Amino acid sequence: MKSYFTLNTLIFCITVICSSSCKTTNQKLNKKDTVVNVFDSLDYDIALAYDYNGEGGDDIIDTKGRLANRIYKSAELTSTQVKRITDIFCSKETYDKHASVAACFDPHFGVVLYKADTVVAFVSVCLDCNYLHSSIEISEATAFSHLGTRNIIEFEKNIGF
Repeated sequence: MKSYFTLNTLIFCITVICSSSCKTTNQKLNKKDTVVNVFDSLDYDIALAYDYNGEGGDDIIDTKGRLANRIYKSAELTSTQVKRITDIFCSKETYDKHASVAACFDPHFGVVLYKADTVVAFVSVCLDCNYLHSSIEISEATAFSHLGTRNIIEFEKNIGF
């Protein structure tokens, strides 16, 4: 009877240890895979996407806080669309630190978040050059991966650009 109790206790302890070990591993993996979207905490009331000519390295918002003057098209984004594009911008899978980047930076796609007509944040994207400028630091941002480029192009198509 004593050996039966000890064996059951041993099996129970091993099961508990394995179970908590697996939970910890899964939690670490989920945290690692989760997108940390630096735009989620921003307070804004409207978001606009712009198809524009940023030739010469012009961001969608200049250093004086003014909107680029060569806008071809704009679209107001829904909260779902804002979440989608900012998740793309913040995803580790969007970038490939081994991919090449061109020096030209002539962006043609921009996203601006506004609060009472004041710019809260913006991102200018140049797919030809293979990277972006953001007014808020995106820790993973380097050259775009093939997946990142494809996701941005798909997003632009979905909003009619």
